[in-house]
Amino acid sequence: IGRAHSIMIEQMTKLKQNILHNAMSSFRACTMLLRPGAYENASTIKGIKTFDELRQIAYNTHNEHLLWHVDIDEMLVKFWFKEYIPVTRISERYRSSKSKRSFELLRRFYDGITSFAFARDTNVASWTQIGEESVAYWMN
Repeated sequence: IGRAHSIMIEQMTKLKQNILHNAMSSFRACTMLLRPGAYENASTIKGIKTFDELRQIAYNTHNEHLLWHVDIDEMLVKFWFKEYIPVTRISERYRSSKSKRSFELLRRFYDGITSFAFARDTNVASWTQIGEESVAYWMN
């Protein structure tokens, strides 16, 4: 996957397809970090922009679509490695959103399962409530 992504990203750069290029960069970072041992050594992986770098590009270019990609990809990686607090911090930024697009479904998914994990570990009712709200959203 790494080589195929590199070729696609090179072509997108050559053709100046910046929006797609940055979204694919986020996806590549996500897939590369999920490889065994990669997350612990993320700073040594060459040719991959960090989620923070990609988020800054999104802010600088006012690209909400890229911001959603970066946030969802980072939520996936952080959840996978049981770093739940960053997942909830990312998700909190969008909780007041009434959007029904596919990214919102993914955000609600990670927000819900992370909240249930926190509820299980802490017995704090507010985490259960957030999880139940996510389930209710999916049921509608």
